[in-house]
Amino acid sequence: MQTRLARNAGFCAGVRRAVKIAEEAADEGGRWYSLGPLVHNDAVVDNLKAKGIIPVNRLEDIQVGEDAGVIIRSHGVPPEIIEQAREKGLGIKDATCPLVKRVHEIVASLRGEGYEIVVYGDGGHPEVQAIKGWSDNQARVIASVDEACQLQVVDKLGVVSQTTKDEEEFYAIVDALLPLAKEIRVFNTICSATRKRQQTAREISLGADLIVVLGDPKSSNTATLARECKNTGVKTLQLRDASEIPANCLQGVSTVAITAGASTPDWIIKEVLDRMTEFEEKNQQELEQETINEPEINSGQEKTIGNEAVTEEAVTQPASEEEREESFAKMEAEMAD
Repeated sequence: MQTRLARNAGFCAGVRRAVKIAEEAADEGGRWYSLGPLVHNDAVVDNLKAKGIIPVNRLEDIQVGEDAGVIIRSHGVPPEIIEQAREKGLGIKDATCPLVKRVHEIVASLRGEGYEIVVYGDGGHPEVQAIKGWSDNQARVIASVDEACQLQVVDKLGVVSQTTKDEEEFYAIVDALLPLAKEIRVFNTICSATRKRQQTAREISLGADLIVVLGDPKSSNTATLARECKNTGVKTLQLRDASEIPANCLQGVSTVAITAGASTPDWIIKEVLDRMTEFEEKNQQELEQETINEPEINSGQEKTIGNEAVTEEAVTQPASEEEREESFAKMEAEMAD
């Protein structure tokens, strides 16, 4: 069985930056809290919690003191939250993704220039809620072309997107909005990491029998990536980690492609690669055992060794252990890149 690992799988730069900020805060000492989960991956959040970074849902849940501080999640928060944290005397470390911050700046500027604002995204997602906050909560959130068509005609319209959405869907929204404004300004704010993951997923799906997408169910970019993989027509599984791999999922599979969302840590990808290797070795052993246990069939072609007749059979040699190790080392190197 061949295993392909997408070259852009795992942490994006924004998530890696947020985790680094949190880990540095933990090393500094004091009591540090993240306002909501730092990223949408429970394994990462639990790892940070073990280091002393406690997620809370509200600033009111933080016990104020000289040693207390709050880390702003990678999805960002509305501006009034940051102001409230300052008023409480909390230390602040802002782990908002720089690309998300750019969206905040765009909508604030558009609002100041008198534009009506449309955000393409999921209304309940914390990133979208933060974007709305930076528009004085005046932005309209839409999730489909049908919703876009229901908007009233306006003079000036500005359009942005949640950073983890699908680009083709975004431009379909824009096409639907064009007749509804005398003037329209469109900002493609979809993260380049999201686009690259979707592109490489399509590339590794070619000739694959199965695609495994790794990521937390709460992760928007993982959901978008899984949907893109399913659109290729290849059977796709979205899994949290190696423990969720179905025991029989590799039956009849010659090539499996693996990718991961932007908040999936390297150690989860490594565990899945290890499990795939274990499955492959087990299947190979079972095949070899079946070959040994097959009854001898007299094909009429015999050669004599001593006094015994031996039937000649064509035997396909399995890949050597060295070849498998070399292949796995190559996948690990790609993952590290």
